[in-house]
Amino acid sequence: MRKCFVLVLLCIGMLWLQTPLAGQIFEENFDYPAGDALTDHGWIEIRSGTPFTISSPGLTYPNYPLSGIGNAVSMVTGNEKEVKNVFPAQTSDSIYISFLMNISDATTRNDGVFFYLGPTDIDIYKREITVYVRKDTLDNLAFGISKGDGTGYTNFLYPMNMTHLLVIKYKFNPGVDDDELSLWVNPCTSAPETTPDRMDPTGTDVTELAEIVLSQLTASNTAPTALIDGIRITTSWFETLRGDPTCDGNVNVLDILAIANHIIGLAPLDEHLMDIADCNGDGKVNVLDMVGIANVIIGVFTECPG
Repeated sequence: MRKCFVLVLLCIGMLWLQTPLAGQIFEENFDYPAGDALTDHGWIEIRSGTPFTISSPGLTYPNYPLSGIGNAVSMVTGNEKEVKNVFPAQTSDSIYISFLMNISDATTRNDGVFFYLGPTDIDIYKREITVYVRKDTLDNLAFGISKGDGTGYTNFLYPMNMTHLLVIKYKFNPGVDDDELSLWVNPCTSAPETTPDRMDPTGTDVTELAEIVLSQLTASNTAPTALIDGIRITTSWFETLRGDPTCDGNVNVLDILAIANHIIGLAPLDEHLMDIADCNGDGKVNVLDMVGIANVIIGVFTECPG
């Protein structure tokens, strides 16, 4: 009888491990052998050219759920290839697309298409959400998004040869051509959803999002030379980790120090990080939150009670 009970528990555990997280629509960690072509692993060619290949190691970013899993995919500008993958069609509510990217070269032109989404049977002419990157003369990067026509870029704030986290949100609204497209670059994933770095409310609304494309086109669409990893499509923002104002994915003594610096005015926290720092949930950031975090560290609490 006991053996049967243990077997049942094991089966339930296996099913739980295989069940996707709530809101998870698509995940790609490129957990394939280095050197393989991406089209050997479920991605479909829609434009021929030099293959996308798997590169080792993968990319990492603090507190990103897909950080450091598997490998990455290598993108090289000027090789024409485009590949796509599919996910369950989305036509309502909000969808979040996030991925890691490390760029070693980019165009200075006002384009730089490398990633787009759209309906079933997508191609470059039917893309509905497009992500861009370009550089300035000092090799600083700016990222852009568009819904249909036009492109809105961030400022040139991001260095090359460093891993960046991009998060794109598309919100389906009930009116005509009023859907919202937002972009965050390197957000704190411990914090609640913040004001985006760029929004593009203009353009024709999306009919459906069902396919994702990696693009390394030439000419006026000059794609970057880059590594991409950890593509994640969900219906919600990241889980908040209260007590982690340093946004490193851990509640530790560095978070106590950050709160101390906030209290004495040396390094004030912004409103979003203050919400994270409020360990006891009383709407204030003070010594009591430092005590709460200390109790998490020593094991009195498993997490901040707020």
